[in-house]
Amino acid sequence: MVNYAWNGMDNAGCEKKLLKDYDIFTTCMLGNNVMARKVIKKKITYIRKVTKNEDKKIKIAKPDSFGCTEQDELFTFPITTIKEVERLERAVTENKTVRDQYEKRLRSSLDETPSKPSFAILNLFSDEALANFNYSGLCNYTGDKKKAMKNYQIFTTCINNAWASTYSECETIQFVRGAIILIGNRKRMRTLKGKTKLNPARKPGGDVRMMPLHCTREQVHQYMYALFSLFPITITYNLSLAKCCC
Repeated sequence: MVNYAWNGMDNAGCEKKLLKDYDIFTTCMLGNNVMARKVIKKKITYIRKVTKNEDKKIKIAKPDSFGCTEQDELFTFPITTIKEVERLERAVTENKTVRDQYEKRLRSSLDETPSKPSFAILNLFSDEALANFNYSGLCNYTGDKKKAMKNYQIFTTCINNAWASTYSECETIQFVRGAIILIGNRKRMRTLKGKTKLNPARKPGGDVRMMPLHCTREQVHQYMYALFSLFPITITYNLSLAKCCC
């Protein structure tokens, strides 16, 4: 029923086979019963929704204990936990079928947001799933250790393979970094909104902590970026005047 529509066209403007031209769906079933017509339309809508959701899942044939095979649904996107990220990495490394299907999903996600590749990555992984990741494995601002995305094939080799016809390897690295920056920005905005709700009189700029007296050049950049992002005006600063231990 996926290729059928009552008027011959779906909501996206794609042509379908006309249900109303078939006697089995009209004269035999409907007659003048408007309610029955609505029921059939509702059923077709449901089938399309289920089919669309199936495209977000990766399935492979998994051997059972008797040497036969059965279809086993492995992953549903977006991935929402760190545990699932690790499981996907293992599956991609060990199983070529999963790798191919994951790369196909990456291409499909990029087609949905072709001008925003970082968002294409975030379509497949939630903020919570990537909360403890960054590209290098070390937070530039706090120095805290993170899980290094550069060591995961799902964030490097697979993305490079999937997007090779559109972007270079250097560009895909920047898109992965950009996804982590977006997650950080959204986290800061949620925190700021939460504190504003608790204390409406608080000014947005009052939540920026003081920059340490001695810090690296990268930490200075991070601090100034966070500070200036709170104000709707353009500010310039002389990095050479800041005290830092580079």
